[in-house]
Amino acid sequence: MIIKIFVPLVYLCILIVFAVRARRQTHDIEDYYTGGRNVATVLVALSFFATFVSTNSFVGHSAKSYTFGVSWLLVGAVLVVLAVLSWIFIAPRFNEMAGKLGSVVPSDLFRLHFGSPAAGAVAAGVIVFDSLFFLAAVFLGAAESMGALLGIPFGYALAIVFVVQLAYTTVGGYLADVWSDSLQAVLLLAGAVVIPLTLISHAGGWNATWASLQAIDAARTGDGTFSTVSGTFSTASGTFSLLRITTAAPLLLIVGIGLSGGLKLVADPRQLTRFYGLRNAAAARGGAWLVGGLVAV
Repeated sequence: MIIKIFVPLVYLCILIVFAVRARRQTHDIEDYYTGGRNVATVLVALSFFATFVSTNSFVGHSAKSYTFGVSWLLVGAVLVVLAVLSWIFIAPRFNEMAGKLGSVVPSDLFRLHFGSPAAGAVAAGVIVFDSLFFLAAVFLGAAESMGALLGIPFGYALAIVFVVQLAYTTVGGYLADVWSDSLQAVLLLAGAVVIPLTLISHAGGWNATWASLQAIDAARTGDGTFSTVSGTFSTASGTFSLLRITTAAPLLLIVGIGLSGGLKLVADPRQLTRFYGLRNAAAARGGAWLVGGLVAV
């Protein structure tokens, strides 16, 4: 139990340090919202990655891959492509336009670009409406995890998560957010590597793991019917293979799911705000392959 309390406390202390240091480097409103437009590309890339990756990446996609097998890797391929395209085409243009207009938030970019306060107000309304549902899900998930980890009631866990998140973001602004995201990105990448290696080791090595997967594959049966949030679909084949791309897995549907989730990489304000901190358009293009590699891992 001590280690369960110690780790969150250490993380909290790190967040406090980030917030205080960021506050000291913040001198005006532009610094607060953009980090002075002078943040290292690698930090912005890590923040962009951490903003996108979530519990869904580790739990949701894993569960679906167990249903559809290796075919589900197509979702990952789509996400990698969209991440790279976002940094090649969207980031440079966004960063350059925001710098010329003096924009510090996406809604303000609309107002300045179109010369219309109404355009900015509409953009702000859309962003707030969209963010409420997303942030609610994020806070609920984080509170559930913390409550289970520390053995405290959900309400208390939710309050802790909310206050901590609000505090360090309010105090430190963009820089505190980017620094904390970068730390989270490193932890997420470590988990993405350590978890499968640990499972393979626990199973007795790669050969034993492969044999186990083959045994599971051979025992799987089905009637060719599966359900999604859009409804129930039927396929001609009745077996979903873990190890082979099969016609039982509707490839166009899988690609569509990848697009539906991946388009946030090129359009979501939470992702695009990362681009404010880049030094210039060249720095944006330079981070494309780093972000692609991070998402690929």
